[in-house]
Amino acid sequence: MVEYLLDTSVVRALSVTLLKQARDNGLRLILSPISVWEMLAHFEDGKTRFELCKAWMRQADCCEIIEHPDAEIRDAIGVTSYIPPDARIAWQERVVVHTIIDIFSRATSAEEVHGQLKRFPGRADGASCGDVVRQALERMKNQYAGIVLPVFDAFKAEFRRLGRDPHDERALSDREFFDHVEREAKRIAGTADTPTIPRVEERIFDYAFARIGHGLETTLRLLRTGARLDLNDCGDALICNHIDLAGERILVTADTKTHNALSRAEVRFRRYVKEHGKKTRVSEFVMDRSGFEALIAGSLAATC
Repeated sequence: MVEYLLDTSVVRALSVTLLKQARDNGLRLILSPISVWEMLAHFEDGKTRFELCKAWMRQADCCEIIEHPDAEIRDAIGVTSYIPPDARIAWQERVVVHTIIDIFSRATSAEEVHGQLKRFPGRADGASCGDVVRQALERMKNQYAGIVLPVFDAFKAEFRRLGRDPHDERALSDREFFDHVEREAKRIAGTADTPTIPRVEERIFDYAFARIGHGLETTLRLLRTGARLDLNDCGDALICNHIDLAGERILVTADTKTHNALSRAEVRFRRYVKEHGKKTRVSEFVMDRSGFEALIAGSLAATC
């Protein structure tokens, strides 16, 4: 069954009514814990009303919350049993997120949320839960910059050495693009000390392709346009970790940059599959908001 993974931008943009209609008409809507953290980061930020945060949590509650991508990937490649139970932090996030959504659904004020989240992980006395999440997201943004900027510098140097125009969309061939993807998949696989598990590299390729592709295409866009790195793309990059090429999961986004980056990666992937006959799906794995709304309208029409 196709799963529609709504990213933070689109779940905030669609009404509860529309989301419930989609769900009740058989569309399986899923949401990453990362999206809930991004929404919670606006709690008591001095700009966002409590009522709006509460509305976002109601919208999130229309979706099935899935495991954190770190947990999903480790389950997919079969290494979870090698991790001590007390170290399985990523597997706790879905439970915590459900608790947060439930607290917001019953609360009528920010003070009530504070009272219910006194034991929020990492929260110091007097600190807002939103403060804790904002600090955590800031650390992740810095880590994201530490990954993307070296790739940007490497591409820039490589294009200069090869005499290629970085403004040319064809500056990086499909073969070179996939060389980068496959090297990164092998690097990740090399960190999994599980020689008895077959097909680890292939499963990591399937699970990490969207994230790696998003990073490469984001870097190429920066080179083409001369734009600066937007650290808010960090959340999008993390959510891309949920896309598994071996499954039927489609990321739905209202963010143009995310959609364009993944669309480019998807086009390259289709050409790659056609050329090399790789045995994995060739269906789309990214959809924009308007396409999703048209899908909902079609599902509603079919039931009338």
